[in-house]
Amino acid sequence: MRIDKRKEAREESAWELVQSIITQAVELGATDIHFEPDSELSKKWITVRFRIDGTLRDIKRIEGLPGGLDSVASSIKIASNMDSSQKRKGQDGRIHFRVGDKDLDLRVSILPTVSGEKVALRIIDKDRYIMKLEDLGMTEEGLDTYKSFISKPQGLILITGPVGCGKTTTLYSTLNRIQTREKSICTIEDPVESKFTGINQTQVDSEFGVTFYSGLRSILRQDAQIIMIGEIRDAETAQTSLRAALIGYLIFSTLHTKDSGHTIIRLMDMGIEPYLISETLTCIVAQRMVRLICDLCKGKGCQYCNYSGFHKRTGIFEVMRISNPIKELIIKRALAEAINKVAVEEGMITLKEAGNRLVSKGLTTAAEIYRVLALEK
Repeated sequence: MRIDKRKEAREESAWELVQSIITQAVELGATDIHFEPDSELSKKWITVRFRIDGTLRDIKRIEGLPGGLDSVASSIKIASNMDSSQKRKGQDGRIHFRVGDKDLDLRVSILPTVSGEKVALRIIDKDRYIMKLEDLGMTEEGLDTYKSFISKPQGLILITGPVGCGKTTTLYSTLNRIQTREKSICTIEDPVESKFTGINQTQVDSEFGVTFYSGLRSILRQDAQIIMIGEIRDAETAQTSLRAALIGYLIFSTLHTKDSGHTIIRLMDMGIEPYLISETLTCIVAQRMVRLICDLCKGKGCQYCNYSGFHKRTGIFEVMRISNPIKELIIKRALAEAINKVAVEEGMITLKEAGNRLVSKGLTTAAEIYRVLALEK
């Protein structure tokens, strides 16, 4: 087989560049790296963007690299055991990477576009995904409520919110809190973001028929006590999750809903009978991520915060206890607003109130809370 020495040299040069960019991203606290073709110029130009504190930022534009973005994409494919010759369909993979004394996994996604292949790298930092529950940002009242339900032997607990709001971090931190050698814990995830010792994790693989629903059914035959389902996407998974909780399992999962009350409505929209929801659902946690004011410049903008005025993020949460009055509302198919009203009367701190508490402490701004929560108005 004839070896193209020039191509190998281009890929080696490109990989050196990629490694330096990954290192820079880690040092800046980025969660994602984007390598994009600049269609306004040419395929030889590469735009690099980092997602930092939830916001995508332009970092640099690369020109003059032999092979351009093709070489970058090819080098990343090789490092993540993909088919480097395939350019017409998307591919996914993983890369193990070390920065200093930190071991990281990079989740790789390559997407063909009309201007060239776009590469996205998700930086999987176990320290970011697994935190103490006390450090997530829950109010004292919400944390006490949440702890009381995750210590129970059965029930369904749902973590809700849009993509990127920290649901996986809450789930992983919870499993880490309740894990013991006396408990059998299984998960079905898409994808497995971080690997745990002592927890049996399964990844969704639609190509081989492994879905959340089929994975959950298999887990139910594995003598597990605690089950984490990455996301409830369909009625079958929802129904099976609720029935599993009814017969003695402790189930954790997520839904994409805007607040606690609408989570119940979403289950009903999936065709789940109200009696089953009221009997098995024990707790709902709705959450968002908000940016914190930079400690050094106090919001004015400086080099440390990349002149954004913000540095790092924290969660805001509302934790709903499915009390007897709320169960009665579920049976009556009450509106989400009525359910939320009763929950507040019983002491639930809403997302807005949790955000306002941060503003009053000088940790974030009213504009930031509005930005995060206004999307659902």
